[in-house]
Amino acid sequence: MKYIISEHKLDRLIFEFIDDFLKKHRQIIDSYIKYNQIGVYYDENFESTIEYDHEDKRLYIDKDFVMLIANMFGLTPQQSQLKIYDWFTVTENIFPAYMYSPYLEGFWRQNAPRRDGN
Repeated sequence: MKYIISEHKLDRLIFEFIDDFLKKHRQIIDSYIKYNQIGVYYDENFESTIEYDHEDKRLYIDKDFVMLIANMFGLTPQQSQLKIYDWFTVTENIFPAYMYSPYLEGFWRQNAPRRDGN
């Protein structure tokens, strides 16, 4: 069965899913805001699901999490990464200067044109 969902409703569903998946696992460590799906950080080299560095204003999003969102909601990896970026900016009220992305040709700068067709 197929459903037609407005883009606004899809965004809300994605944001609610990410909230449920990550929000309770937020930690601030040194200059980093870290989200991890299991909520446990073994050491400082432990890779986060989402990580923001206040010093260089960089946002990192784990590629497996990007693919999880993409596959669950029928998005391309590029669209998924941008939805996660949007969730982060709304949740933290922080606008990263750049984001590392294997799906957006390396480093994506906030002022660059979006590549998700929107």
